[in-house]
Order: sequence, then structure tokens, then C-alpha cells
Amino acid sequence: MSAGPERMPTMSPYEERRWSELQRHWAKKAERRQLLPPKAGLCSARQADR
Repeated sequence: MSAGPERMPTMSPYEERRWSELQRHWAKKAERRQLLPPKAGLCSARQADR
């Protein structure tokens, strides 16, 4: 039932803009996590769960 890549609906300009903003946000968040030492990463993950 899933549509193949050739049948993928196109995104509206608004959706494209929001998707690119999300991609940048996720990339920035991943970059910040890489900068932290392993123990600090565990502490921040615990704080995010609260």
C-alpha cells in the first residue's frame, strides 16, 4: 500500500521551508551532543526526560 518514490506527493513551499528548518535544527542538536563528553551527554539526556 505504500507509494513508491515515483508517486511521492510534492511538498508545498511552506512544507519545504519547515522541513529544511527541522533538518537544520536536528543537525545543530546532533552537533551539540558530539561536543559533550560522554558523562555530560548522559546527564543531559536524563534532564531531558524530566
